[in-house]
Amino acid sequence: MKLFRTFDNLFTEEECKELSDFYFNKKKNKEVVRDDQSGPLASVRQMAGKITEPALQRAADKAKEVLSERLKKDLRFTYIHIREYQKGSILEWHVDNGLHQHTMDVCIAKANPDTVWPLYVSTPDDAQIETIEMDMGSGYHFEGCHNPHWRNKLEDDWQLQLFIHFIDADGRYVETADDLEKRKDSSTFIADEAIKPWPLTRYTWNQYAVIPSAFNLDECMGIIREGKAGIRTTHLRKGKTDGDKIGVQDLSVRNSEVSFFITDNPRNVPLFSKITEIIVNANLNFFNYDIYDLEALQFTTYSAGYNGFYSKHVDTHAVSSATNVRKLSFSLQLSNPDSYEGGDLLLWAEKEPIVAPKNRGDLIIFPSYVMHEVTPVTGGLRSSLVGWVTGPAWK
Repeated sequence: MKLFRTFDNLFTEEECKELSDFYFNKKKNKEVVRDDQSGPLASVRQMAGKITEPALQRAADKAKEVLSERLKKDLRFTYIHIREYQKGSILEWHVDNGLHQHTMDVCIAKANPDTVWPLYVSTPDDAQIETIEMDMGSGYHFEGCHNPHWRNKLEDDWQLQLFIHFIDADGRYVETADDLEKRKDSSTFIADEAIKPWPLTRYTWNQYAVIPSAFNLDECMGIIREGKAGIRTTHLRKGKTDGDKIGVQDLSVRNSEVSFFITDNPRNVPLFSKITEIIVNANLNFFNYDIYDLEALQFTTYSAGYNGFYSKHVDTHAVSSATNVRKLSFSLQLSNPDSYEGGDLLLWAEKEPIVAPKNRGDLIIFPSYVMHEVTPVTGGLRSSLVGWVTGPAWK
């Protein structure tokens, strides 16, 4: 199955010139936004319902019409932007946020018409990689929030790309699009860091939240004492491995010891109250998900004595149903990082993993759909408190 669709001659030479002239006039008037994240570049963006330039609106309408017809589904336009890449620019390997569910990518101008700057698109596991050599004015559609994509260094002096983004009109990203349109009060640039996090977004600061020193030393030691007592009394090893069996361990998937702090035990009220306060505040400031419940808290230990680890997995499947899904996961570091070796919590939000902080008392929160793992503990014992926050099914 091909990873992209081609729309030959989507825009005429005159339409490309009109769009590029619009950009260069903005640049002349110093109304573009600089972005040096991937090399020297600048861009202009306008969002749905707040477009001030007729040429941009016409481009969005035209792309929506042909793409909806090809996909046989209703699409919703989210935003459009023109980006100027300059010599030396590199588009790093990344996957976009949810507002880029469907991306139409068009080269509208470049310094040398004969040069080609390929775009590479792959499956999430890189098992299939395809090369797009763009013709001027033709449109190329791919699913930006699912398929990683990148470009190597631009050798030409400059190149102008038009990006038009859509979501499924009745899909999971509608709520976020609604929220953005309400919060943004002008046609100006939409900062990527203002967009809510989505699976595999390249903006890692939107992919997780860290609350440093959320718990002090005494609190961490108290949780460890209670957690270890729970392991001794319940003799429970391996909470949930495949998402449907409790108390069953598959050593090829996970090797750890666990016990649970449950909500109906009065002794656990202070712990649940503090966790709830932290999660609610983090959700309001970072994620803005629709959530309503906190599951039992899981105390987990990974020991070098039995090669403790947890292989790559996501948390969403464990309790997901038509009305209730895990939306946020969190992990509280309880151990002194100097007391064990290995045992890194890795978030696979990018091609290279993000290593979670290991300072005792730090709490990391991330979307439950992000793949993660705990690498084998090769020395000592690692203890943590993990939990999950649920909410209604994604819309």
